[in-house]
Amino acid sequence: MMSSVQNAKRNDLKSTLKFVVVALTLIGILFGTALGVALAASLKTELGLLQSPAFFSLILGGLFLIAIAWHYAKKIDRL
Repeated sequence: MMSSVQNAKRNDLKSTLKFVVVALTLIGILFGTALGVALAASLKTELGLLQSPAFFSLILGGLFLIAIAWHYAKKIDRL
């Protein structure tokens, strides 16, 4: 049987890992958005952001990072 101290440490580690995974995902999305805005600003203004080559990569990159965060949050829950 696990002691209550070990259980508390395990729960604390799980919550810390979840926070780190979510924080890294948000930082990645914000960095990608900043990069996309910089790329869109360098294009002609007539094209707009939706026609920027970075638009779809931003969407797919954000979804990929969210999927990774969700995957690892589920793994952390199983600890």
